[in-house]
Amino acid sequence: MMGMNQVDRSILLPACTAAWNLSNGKRFGSKYLPARRVPRRVYQSSDGYFAVEPPLGWQRRRHDNSNEVTFSKGKISVSLATMESKPGDTVEAFIEFKKYLVRHLCPAGKMWEEGRTMVAGALGAFFTFYCPSSRTCIHVAASLNCGKFFVFKIGAPNEESPAAEAEIGRLAQSFKPGEASLEEFEPLQRAS
Repeated sequence: MMGMNQVDRSILLPACTAAWNLSNGKRFGSKYLPARRVPRRVYQSSDGYFAVEPPLGWQRRRHDNSNEVTFSKGKISVSLATMESKPGDTVEAFIEFKKYLVRHLCPAGKMWEEGRTMVAGALGAFFTFYCPSSRTCIHVAASLNCGKFFVFKIGAPNEESPAAEAEIGRLAQSFKPGEASLEEFEPLQRAS
């Protein structure tokens, strides 16, 4: 016995397939309902090592003498960069050094959370630190990918963080190795 859902699918699937074939695989719409395209804005780092889709309405600032870029909205800032790695470098050691620096800047601060996460398509590590004097959360995440550290940092007043969480999440998801890092790394992958 077929339910209504199965009947709907058995009718709609062939109809949609026929429409797709008739349109030669192109999106179509009527003059009343045109196909809607969402423009993608992709920021490519100055050296081509990473790409990211910045949130609409956020300000961008490039940093001198590095490929680091910071996107900000109000008092919230998100910085992304790649850094050279050396043989034997680990994400864990990199994150421990960043923790040391943050603790040095805010000795009264507390480590809120730490663990594993994906950064620029590779498994990495992160920590979230709270500095009570400035009431700021600092989040640092990094991975080792294509022979480079991919670094994602957030600085935000504790009360403003939840409002931008979705935008920051989309920014983090869009953080990917750029063409230059893939071209540089590909020969190493083929050799192994």
